[in-house]
Parts: sequence; structure tokens; C-alpha cells
Amino acid sequence: MSYIDLQSTLRDWPYDPEKISVRKILGADGIVRLQMRVELGIIQMEAEGRPDGLHPYGCDSLLGYHLKRLEKYQQRNGTTLGYALSPQDCYSLRLEAALYYRRYVSYFAHCDLPLSPPTA
Repeated sequence: MSYIDLQSTLRDWPYDPEKISVRKILGADGIVRLQMRVELGIIQMEAEGRPDGLHPYGCDSLLGYHLKRLEKYQQRNGTTLGYALSPQDCYSLRLEAALYYRRYVSYFAHCDLPLSPPTA
């Protein structure tokens, strides 16, 4: 297995603690993504859908999955009373919310991000 050294990429886009550094890129697959420069690297997010690109349990988001479970519970029981999330479910939902929040901050920092030119 070979690994890619990101040092040249990080040097070409220095971290600035005084601002939120975000750029929009076009991936090799033609999909638009956001990149945020942070202290120790670069975070890459999907511009649409779940920021990490995952589909938990085949749903667009973990929240969507739990809302479907709640709806099924209500259909079976005629109420939402008694429906509960486990501590692990709550933890996972908080992690997902943090992903969406990071992307929100990225968009907020740069209202209409143009596509950044690719770097060598």
C-alpha cells in the first residue's frame, strides 16, 4: 500500500488562524466538494448530502434513519410515547450534527464560493 505525502499541498495552502479558510473544488469524479484548511491539515466535505458522503443504514443521514424508525414505531403503536434512542444513538447523532455544522460554517464564511483552480 502506498501513501500520499500531503506536505506540499499543505505548504501551498498555509493555515491562517485569523480566518476560516475554505475553498470549493471539483473532484476527479466531477462532484463539487468543500475543503477547509485547519491547523493540522485539510478537511474535505461533500457540498451536498451528508458531509462525509456516507449513507447510514441506506438513508441520506443518520437523523433521517431515526426519523423513519420513529415513524414506523408510531404506526405500530399509535403514539411516539415510549420511543427512545440509546446513548450510542445520541452520540452518533451529535457527531453527525458536528459534520453538518462544520459545513454550515464553511458556507457561512464564504457565501458563494467559486470553484478553486486545481493545484499541482
